[in-house]
Amino acid sequence: DLLIRQTRFPTIEIVPATESLTRFNHPDPTEHGFLQDALRQFVVEVASRYSYVLIDTPPNLQLLTWASLVAADYCITPVVPEDYAAQGLVFVKRFIEAVQTTRNGDLRWMGLVISMVQKRLGVHSVYQNVMRDAYGDLVLATTVPQAAIFKEAVSLKTPVTLHKPKVAASKAITSLADEIIERSQLQQTRKAA
Repeated sequence: DLLIRQTRFPTIEIVPATESLTRFNHPDPTEHGFLQDALRQFVVEVASRYSYVLIDTPPNLQLLTWASLVAADYCITPVVPEDYAAQGLVFVKRFIEAVQTTRNGDLRWMGLVISMVQKRLGVHSVYQNVMRDAYGDLVLATTVPQAAIFKEAVSLKTPVTLHKPKVAASKAITSLADEIIERSQLQQTRKAA
């Protein structure tokens, strides 16, 4: 409870990351046994208090991301529809599979979220099609646009959907949340069957 912080939104509590976590973010996560399970133990202790526990990770494949996957039921990978991001997905897939086979057999890769989309860029349209062809149903239907409204919401420490609920970016986030909930329920149904 000492780590959990209240927010001004009654249904949202957070555990903020701090700079001190940097020293734990080792490039080879498999060498650090007890650290792999610390986050999972914390989530197990607090999970009954929440409908959902979301873990946001740094954009790398190191120990903090590994520990998050060890603690998770599902993972979602945001990807910008561009060349380097698309090429990097093979490494993300291998990383997730390594966690599944060694530490968390219940982890499910829920999908890829195409984000920071700029409709005016032809390359973004091309790479969205490339990723949908390559990964099929793993790519979520909802795409998230690049929009200044996200930076505004961060500076105000307010969810974008509350800050300006009627703009396209907020509608995309609401649609994404609905799709994630639907996919998690579908996967839970399949798992129970």
